[in-house]
Amino acid sequence: MNIKFTNTDAWILMGFPINDEGVSLSELIGRCDAINHAIPTKGEIEIALTKGVQSDIVVQDGNRFKLSNEFVPLYEEVYKSKGGLFAFENLHKKLKKLIINQSNDLRISLSDKEFKLACEEYTEQWTKLLKNKK
Repeated sequence: MNIKFTNTDAWILMGFPINDEGVSLSELIGRCDAINHAIPTKGEIEIALTKGVQSDIVVQDGNRFKLSNEFVPLYEEVYKSKGGLFAFENLHKKLKKLIINQSNDLRISLSDKEFKLACEEYTEQWTKLLKNKK
């Protein structure tokens, strides 16, 4: 089965850094907010991460998620394009052109508590940052 990515999926997947550490849920939320000035919903994150894991674009490592090495060149190309990190539409266009088969049946499911805690952690970090700038 081919996996179809939406613009929302691309926005969330664009929140992944190109490094070996990946991101925690709260870091992903923060990066998505920086990219699109919005916090994705629990459902949007679950869908994007599930598609990412099922397509082998994303690797889950404990409570962190990172890009698979196979897709790093695609992300580097998108980052270097006009708009860079903020042009998640460029990632969406590239993903739509690819035929990406589902490689597994893994599903990412977040509890309401887990999502709420991640949002609170992101908010606390942002609040600390703003206070330190004064």
